[in-house]
Amino acid sequence: MTEEEFEREMETIRHSAALPNAAAIGETGIDTLKGGDLTRQQEALMRHISISEDTCRPLVLHVVRAGHIITRLRKQLGNTIRQPWIWHGFRGNAIQAAQFCAFANTYISFGYNFNPDAVKAINADRILAETDDTTRSIDEVVKRISQARNTSLDDTLEIITENTQRAIFNRHAR
Repeated sequence: MTEEEFEREMETIRHSAALPNAAAIGETGIDTLKGGDLTRQQEALMRHISISEDTCRPLVLHVVRAGHIITRLRKQLGNTIRQPWIWHGFRGNAIQAAQFCAFANTYISFGYNFNPDAVKAINADRILAETDDTTRSIDEVVKRISQARNTSLDDTLEIITENTQRAIFNRHAR
Protein backbone atom coordinates (compact mmCIF):
# COMPACT_ATOMS: atom_id res chain seq x y z
CA MET A 1 0.00 0.00 0.00
CA THR A 2 1.38 3.38 -0.95
CA GLU A 3 1.45 6.30 1.47
CA GLU A 4 -1.29 7.99 -0.56
CA GLU A 5 -3.50 4.87 -0.38
CA PHE A 6 -2.86 4.58 3.35
CA GLU A 7 -3.88 8.22 3.92
CA ARG A 8 -6.99 7.78 1.78
CA GLU A 9 -7.95 4.69 3.79
CA MET A 10 -7.45 6.51 7.10
CA GLU A 11 -9.62 9.39 5.88
CA THR A 12 -12.34 6.93 4.84
CA ILE A 13 -12.25 5.33 8.28
CA ARG A 14 -12.37 8.74 10.00
CA HIS A 15 -15.34 9.79 7.89
CA SER A 16 -17.19 6.49 8.42
CA ALA A 17 -16.52 6.56 12.16
CA ALA A 18 -18.32 9.88 12.48
CA LEU A 19 -21.54 8.48 11.02
CA PRO A 20 -24.29 8.06 13.64
CA ASN A 21 -24.63 4.29 13.12
CA ALA A 22 -20.90 3.57 13.56
CA ALA A 23 -20.56 1.53 16.74
CA ALA A 24 -16.80 1.07 17.07
CA ILE A 25 -13.40 1.46 15.44
CA GLY A 26 -11.78 -1.74 14.26
CA GLU A 27 -11.01 -4.36 14.36
CA THR A 28 -7.48 -3.05 14.44
CA GLY A 29 -4.28 -4.00 16.17
CA ILE A 30 -1.14 -6.01 15.77
CA ASP A 31 -0.85 -9.43 14.15
CA THR A 32 2.73 -10.70 14.16
CA LEU A 33 1.81 -13.78 12.11
CA LYS A 34 -0.15 -12.44 9.15
CA GLY A 35 -0.35 -8.70 9.66
CA GLY A 36 2.45 -7.56 7.40
CA ASP A 37 4.94 -4.84 8.21
CA LEU A 38 4.95 -4.22 11.97
CA THR A 39 5.80 -0.53 11.63
CA ARG A 40 2.83 0.02 9.31
CA GLN A 41 0.54 -1.93 11.65
CA GLN A 42 1.64 0.23 14.57
CA GLU A 43 1.11 3.40 12.56
CA ALA A 44 -2.38 2.28 11.55
CA LEU A 45 -3.20 1.32 15.14
CA MET A 46 -2.12 4.74 16.42
CA ARG A 47 -4.30 6.44 13.82
CA HIS A 48 -7.24 4.21 14.76
CA ILE A 49 -6.74 5.08 18.43
CA SER A 50 -6.86 8.76 17.50
CA ILE A 51 -10.05 8.23 15.50
CA SER A 52 -11.56 6.28 18.40
CA GLU A 53 -10.82 9.11 20.80
CA ASP A 54 -11.92 11.87 18.41
CA THR A 55 -15.24 10.20 17.55
CA CYS A 56 -15.98 8.76 21.03
CA ARG A 57 -16.15 5.20 19.71
CA PRO A 58 -14.69 2.11 21.39
CA LEU A 59 -11.63 0.46 19.86
CA VAL A 60 -11.91 -3.24 18.93
CA LEU A 61 -8.50 -4.89 18.98
CA HIS A 62 -7.22 -7.75 16.86
CA VAL A 63 -4.16 -9.11 18.65
CA VAL A 64 -2.12 -12.09 17.47
CA ARG A 65 1.01 -12.93 19.42
CA ALA A 66 1.35 -9.26 20.30
CA GLY A 67 -0.28 -8.92 23.70
CA HIS A 68 2.89 -7.46 25.16
CA ILE A 69 2.90 -4.73 22.49
CA ILE A 70 -0.73 -3.79 23.14
CA THR A 71 -0.28 -3.79 26.92
CA ARG A 72 2.87 -1.68 26.68
CA LEU A 73 1.13 0.78 24.35
CA ARG A 74 -1.89 1.08 26.64
CA LYS A 75 0.44 1.77 29.55
CA GLN A 76 2.34 4.43 27.58
CA LEU A 77 -0.87 6.19 26.58
CA GLY A 78 -2.13 6.18 30.17
CA ASN A 79 -4.88 8.62 31.00
CA THR A 80 -5.02 10.03 27.47
CA ILE A 81 -7.34 7.13 26.59
CA ARG A 82 -11.01 7.75 27.34
CA GLN A 83 -12.64 5.25 25.01
CA PRO A 84 -13.05 1.56 25.80
CA TRP A 85 -10.56 -0.91 24.36
CA ILE A 86 -12.02 -4.34 23.59
CA TRP A 87 -9.63 -7.24 22.99
CA HIS A 88 -11.60 -9.25 20.48
CA GLY A 89 -11.38 -13.05 20.29
CA PHE A 90 -9.10 -13.35 23.31
CA ARG A 91 -7.39 -16.74 23.60
CA GLY A 92 -4.52 -15.73 25.84
CA ASN A 93 -3.71 -16.82 29.36
CA ALA A 94 -4.80 -15.55 32.75
CA ILE A 95 -1.74 -13.34 33.18
CA GLN A 96 -2.32 -11.56 29.85
CA ALA A 97 -6.00 -11.08 30.67
CA ALA A 98 -5.26 -9.62 34.10
CA GLN A 99 -2.54 -7.32 32.75
CA PHE A 100 -4.80 -5.93 30.04
CA CYS A 101 -7.77 -5.48 32.36
CA ALA A 102 -5.62 -3.66 34.92
CA PHE A 103 -6.19 -0.57 32.75
CA ALA A 104 -9.37 1.46 33.06
CA ASN A 105 -12.09 0.92 30.49
CA THR A 106 -10.71 -2.30 29.01
CA TYR A 107 -12.76 -5.35 28.12
CA ILE A 108 -12.04 -8.83 26.85
CA SER A 109 -14.38 -10.52 24.40
CA PHE A 110 -14.37 -14.31 24.60
CA GLY A 111 -15.49 -16.64 21.86
CA TYR A 112 -16.38 -20.28 22.29
CA ASN A 113 -12.75 -21.45 22.38
CA PHE A 114 -11.31 -19.51 25.31
CA ASN A 115 -8.89 -20.27 28.10
CA PRO A 116 -11.04 -20.89 31.22
CA ASP A 117 -8.27 -19.55 33.48
CA ALA A 118 -8.31 -16.26 31.57
CA VAL A 119 -12.05 -15.74 32.00
CA LYS A 120 -11.68 -16.45 35.73
CA ALA A 121 -8.74 -14.04 36.07
CA ILE A 122 -10.67 -10.85 35.34
CA ASN A 123 -13.55 -9.05 36.99
CA ALA A 124 -16.96 -9.92 35.64
CA ASP A 125 -17.53 -6.30 34.61
CA ARG A 126 -14.81 -6.66 31.94
CA ILE A 127 -16.21 -9.73 30.14
CA LEU A 128 -17.87 -9.67 26.73
CA ALA A 129 -18.95 -12.61 24.56
CA GLU A 130 -18.80 -13.16 20.80
CA THR A 131 -19.40 -15.79 18.15
CA ASP A 132 -16.74 -14.72 15.65
CA ASP A 133 -14.74 -17.95 15.92
CA THR A 134 -17.59 -20.46 15.86
CA THR A 135 -20.91 -21.42 14.35
CA ARG A 136 -22.25 -21.94 17.86
CA SER A 137 -24.82 -19.55 19.30
CA ILE A 138 -24.02 -16.71 21.67
CA ASP A 139 -26.06 -18.60 24.29
CA GLU A 140 -23.55 -21.46 24.10
CA VAL A 141 -20.63 -19.05 24.51
CA VAL A 142 -22.24 -17.39 27.53
CA LYS A 143 -23.01 -20.81 29.02
CA ARG A 144 -19.33 -21.82 28.74
CA ILE A 145 -18.29 -18.54 30.39
CA SER A 146 -20.76 -19.09 33.25
CA GLN A 147 -19.47 -22.64 33.73
CA ALA A 148 -15.84 -21.52 33.75
CA ARG A 149 -16.60 -18.82 36.31
CA ASN A 150 -18.95 -21.07 38.30
CA THR A 151 -21.75 -18.50 38.14
CA SER A 152 -25.37 -18.83 37.11
CA LEU A 153 -26.24 -18.48 33.47
CA ASP A 154 -28.74 -15.71 34.26
CA ASP A 155 -26.18 -13.70 36.23
CA THR A 156 -23.55 -14.16 33.52
CA LEU A 157 -25.95 -13.13 30.78
CA GLU A 158 -27.02 -10.06 32.76
CA ILE A 159 -23.47 -8.86 33.41
CA ILE A 160 -22.37 -9.45 29.80
CA THR A 161 -25.41 -7.53 28.57
CA GLU A 162 -24.57 -4.63 30.92
CA ASN A 163 -20.91 -4.73 29.86
CA THR A 164 -21.86 -4.66 26.19
CA GLN A 165 -24.07 -1.66 26.75
CA ARG A 166 -21.36 0.16 28.69
CA ALA A 167 -18.47 -0.74 26.38
CA ILE A 168 -20.07 -0.32 22.98
CA PHE A 169 -23.19 1.78 23.19
CA ASN A 170 -22.36 4.43 25.78
CA ARG A 171 -20.45 7.33 24.32
CA HIS A 172 -17.48 8.23 26.51
CA ALA A 173 -17.09 11.94 25.88
CA ARG A 174 -13.65 13.44 26.12
